[in-house]
Amino acid sequence: MTKLINEKKTMGDSIKYYHGSELMFEDSARQIAHATHNSAKYLPLADSQSKYRGLAYNATKKIKAIDFSIDSLSKMK
Repeated sequence: MTKLINEKKTMGDSIKYYHGSELMFEDSARQIAHATHNSAKYLPLADSQSKYRGLAYNATKKIKAIDFSIDSLSKMK
């Protein structure tokens, strides 16, 4: 159970990092899009934003699975 709790904390920290990166890429993409109107410059940033959004989504699903396992182990005691 301790391993699950530690993994949950690590995943929570990862989600914070992913959200911060997502917001950074979103802001950069917006600034470049409004300044240059050149899709070749802002689309890679938007793709990176989507990548981090997906990573955060997957990490959130994993935390839900860990919570379920922790609850199951707690009920067994």
